[in-house]
Amino acid sequence: MQRHLKIDECPNAVAVLFRVFLELSADYYITEKGLTGVTEHSSLPKKIQAVENDLGKKGIDSNVLKPIRVMTSDKDSFLSFDTFHSYVHNRQMTPIPSELRTAWDRAQCYFELLWK
Repeated sequence: MQRHLKIDECPNAVAVLFRVFLELSADYYITEKGLTGVTEHSSLPKKIQAVENDLGKKGIDSNVLKPIRVMTSDKDSFLSFDTFHSYVHNRQMTPIPSELRTAWDRAQCYFELLWK
């Protein structure tokens, strides 16, 4: 039986799953491509930066990588690791469905690159 989470009804669950998918995707890429200097035990920003650097060396358009660069550089962005961390650990932070949709729209190309 297939089930679906509706982002408007379960924004917290979607935000947490998005964050987990981001980290597992980075771990997958690091392992599959044999990146050095970073492991599954490294911090998430370090993992993302290593993946971004590798993709950049492969000639991936910097515009495709910009949303991920924002995640690692602008701690107040709704795309940032700090924000996603706060969705889990700060009861004052509640994800907004439209922002989660925008985060996915901006990061989708990045995920497609990692999993192809």
